[in-house]
Amino acid sequence: MHQNPLTPMVSGEAVHIGWGNNGSRAFLSGCEIQVDRGDGKGYGLLTVDTQPFPAGKAVWSYKAIYRADDAQVGQWSQVVSVAVGG
Repeated sequence: MHQNPLTPMVSGEAVHIGWGNNGSRAFLSGCEIQVDRGDGKGYGLLTVDTQPFPAGKAVWSYKAIYRADDAQVGQWSQVVSVAVGG
C-alpha cells in the first residue's frame, strides 16, 4: 500500500501542506506538489503561494510526487482535499 506523504491543514486563511519522505530521504531531492483549486483549470504546480482564499466556499485538492536529480520518480500521491473560504 502506498502511504500518502501529504498532510494538509487550514490555518486562518492559509493552507499548510506537510509532507514526508516515507524513509527515502537519501534518494530524494525534493517533493513536487500540485494544486487543483476547483476553478476548472485543473492541476498546476504549487510554488510559493499567495493565492487568497475565495469569497465563497471552495475545495482545494493537492497531490505530490517525489523528485530525484530534477526528475519525477515514483507515483503521484493520493489526492488530499481541504475546504477553504466562505
